Amino acid sequence: FDSCGITVPAPAWYPEDTMLAQDIKVSENLDGSVVLCEFVCGDDYFFIEAQQYIKTDRIAKYTIEKDHLTVEEYPSNDRLFYIMFNQSNICAVHSNSQYLITINGRLSLEDLKRMIDSIGE
Repeated sequence: FDSCGITVPAPAWYPEDTMLAQDIKVSENLDGSVVLCEFVCGDDYFFIEAQQYIKTDRIAKYTIEKDHLTVEEYPSNDRLFYIMFNQSNICAVHSNSQYLITINGRLSLEDLKRMIDSIGE
């Protein structure tokens, strides 16, 4: 993320055989910057999106679809992630007054938590 001008911490660990699926997408506007990375891992895929806010008084609404299961709160490295499922996808979200990061796709819960635990290492 640093090379894209985003100072949001990224995972240091990824599941084995993970590859970047396409070029990293970066968009900027008056409110902040967004980086979107798409990965493939065998037959599965996942995305990491980081939004860094410039103006914290106007943070855009962010909607995440989920199923009926309970949202899990997962603390890691002084960050609180919310983990939820929607059909075969899993999503983890963390936000503070400066940024939002999501990891979303077809991952095991174990791999997702391992990625979360590697953020900021």
